Amino acid sequence: MELYNYNNENNNIDFEIKIDLHKDEGIADNLRKFILIYESPYNSPIEINNNIYAELFIKDNFFIKPVNFASETFEESSKNLIVSNFKYFNKNIPLLIFLHGFSTKDEKLKNYYKFISSITNSDIACLFINLPFHLNRRPVNEASGERLIYYDDVDTLLFFHQCVVDIKKSIDIINNILSPSEINICGISLGSMVSVITMAVDNRINKGILILGGGNWEEIHWNGILKFILKGNCAGDEKISREKCHNYYLNFPEFVKKLKTVNPDKITTEIDENFELKNLCTKKCYLCDPLAFAYKINPQKVLMINSKIDHFFSKKSTLQLWKELGKPEIHWYVYPHLSMIINKKEIFHLILKFLTIK
Repeated sequence: MELYNYNNENNNIDFEIKIDLHKDEGIADNLRKFILIYESPYNSPIEINNNIYAELFIKDNFFIKPVNFASETFEESSKNLIVSNFKYFNKNIPLLIFLHGFSTKDEKLKNYYKFISSITNSDIACLFINLPFHLNRRPVNEASGERLIYYDDVDTLLFFHQCVVDIKKSIDIINNILSPSEINICGISLGSMVSVITMAVDNRINKGILILGGGNWEEIHWNGILKFILKGNCAGDEKISREKCHNYYLNFPEFVKKLKTVNPDKITTEIDENFELKNLCTKKCYLCDPLAFAYKINPQKVLMINSKIDHFFSKKSTLQLWKELGKPEIHWYVYPHLSMIINKKEIFHLILKFLTIK
């Protein structure tokens, strides 16, 4: 399987679209929320996870002529009318893809929706994508993101692969119905890691905002709170330990150097076209580590926002990513690893300035 890619010519790009007339807490009255549901390019073993669920937020004044969505319902018959009205979308309005963090739950979305309202009030459309196995894609009787706790390196790679191809397909659909002048991405925590890899493999994304993130799976797993949370085992019959993980990751610096000499757009999950690269790849988490792909991104197109007291991503993890990205603009704060950080006035203004500067 070709990593982080899919054949969009053969993939079904149809979608369902509905208007959500039930306002979520923090959503402004002049802001329209459209629910888009479409097939994931990657089929996981869980059916409910194989439909991408995304929420598109657009203000009424983002259209070049007055449109009225107020009378629409969730009925499928409204799809054609909704899409036909999208042709009046102002193409000069940029769009921000927004990605949540690990184990985000419905009852904790208030901070996200407040941020989205602020972004759209700044004349930027927003697409909030539910990552695999989270929120509306979580399996029955499981908490949002719960199964990731038990993943080994192969499962983790397939999770990141699905995240990335889901975003690539989302961009296909957004360009088809809206054709915004610019598409940017913003991810917090897990969403930040996904954003790095997606920017590296999809040049349709212009700018990226990485909030409370980092790289190097060994550092993330063992030098933060995740060492008490993650239960997955990539050590076969033996139990994974910090020492074993360190030994598995000894090849990683050399792997990253070698990766820069090949075409990463054509790598398969088995790395079967490059024997030396495959031999260096001790564990599949090498292939979903942001450090491995960061070099492909223009540092002028990246804004990093991090915390000095982050209990998930250590300072070392963040600085390693910062260096591999080419030392982009970075700002440090003393806030805990919580989603409320995106609504701090100073931080929001920093994000907005970065998105709007040409």
